[in-house]
Amino acid sequence: MAYHHHFHPLGSVHMSERRTHSARTDASWAIVSQGVVAASSLVLQWLSLRSLGAKGLGEFAILSNGILVTGAAVHTGWIGDPIVVIDRHDPALRRVLVRLSALSLVASAVVGTLAAGVFAEVSWRDALIFGAAMAAWLLEETGRRILMARRQFAALTLNDAVFGIVSVGVTVAVVATRRLTMGWLVGSMLLGAIGAIALAGWQLPRTERTLPWKGPTAWRPITEFSVWRAGQLTMRPLGMLLARVAVARIVSPAALGLMEAGRLLVAPALTAANGFGGFSLPYFARKRDEGSLSMRLVARFAIASSAATALYIPLALVARGPFQHVSNSGAISLALVLTWCTYAVVNAGNIPTVNALTAQLLSRPVFWGRCVDTVIIVAGSAVVALADRVWAVPLVMSAGMVVGTVIPLVRLGRAGALAGQSRATSPSAAGLG
Repeated sequence: MAYHHHFHPLGSVHMSERRTHSARTDASWAIVSQGVVAASSLVLQWLSLRSLGAKGLGEFAILSNGILVTGAAVHTGWIGDPIVVIDRHDPALRRVLVRLSALSLVASAVVGTLAAGVFAEVSWRDALIFGAAMAAWLLEETGRRILMARRQFAALTLNDAVFGIVSVGVTVAVVATRRLTMGWLVGSMLLGAIGAIALAGWQLPRTERTLPWKGPTAWRPITEFSVWRAGQLTMRPLGMLLARVAVARIVSPAALGLMEAGRLLVAPALTAANGFGGFSLPYFARKRDEGSLSMRLVARFAIASSAATALYIPLALVARGPFQHVSNSGAISLALVLTWCTYAVVNAGNIPTVNALTAQLLSRPVFWGRCVDTVIIVAGSAVVALADRVWAVPLVMSAGMVVGTVIPLVRLGRAGALAGQSRATSPSAAGLG
């Protein structure tokens, strides 16, 4: 497919803006930003575990790590990533992004409410609060993506800090004064997102806050990219959502909660990898524009990310005992912690690899790989749940991730469509773009 002048990662009109930042500083702030978001999420999940028990954490995990993350993936594919990899200041493209954003907010509120009522054992009142929180979260995410596109990672960190301070502050206040409920948990996320939205509106210049509606639109450049990108981003969190539901229904919500407690032990490593990923997508997009993106560079990113994550494993093992004590989680098996560590290492290497393919606008083959990934995750998780081997679910997730990424890499490599390869045809001509 041809994107012509429409696809200018970060907007070529902002080249001077990009050059005022060092890559090292950007990466550091991106990791800190992701750390702030994850730390607030970690505290909320820990409070749910301590106050509501393993069953409460299991239900909260379905809401926050399942439904919310899946919705965020769809939103990121259709709106978030296009903001980063296209010229968002092109009027025709901007009108499309504005209309998609409006649609996303309405759909996320409705779907979030219904999904919460169906997949999690919560009241419909709490489901409605969650639907509102989900819509606010995605609006906040739009502001975050604009800050990323402008490479204002320090401002992004401040924005994320407001979410954390408000959401965690409200929850801690509730714990100190009354009984914590699921409604208060998701309500605190709603209030935190509203605070972050307000700050993003203040931080961004007027040119970024204009919302043109009437006039010519250019849907094709965005839909050709976003259909596949949204599908790609959605498949894995959808698979993990269904895997969590399978564990909760086949074994019990408490078993899911204990599995999630094991994940909390490796959450800092997952956070660092995601933060590095937030930096790597715009970095690879810039390298692509400069003609210096190669799979050798991508491999270095992936190896460094996985190696850094592996260094965290001893800390997770040492923290297992104290964490069980302070959280009243019950026994978290060594096998479960080790399988989550395996998942963290594999995930750390996978993120920059997939981001490099996204920067090359190769979302279609990645999507089909993710479909295979999802089938493996859902089917495998159901099998190990039936065998009462919940500790093996992270291994199933890791296997799905590896297979789902290797398939498009092999296919693209054979077609000569990877960065740094001499291409007989363009990716679109090969049916890969």
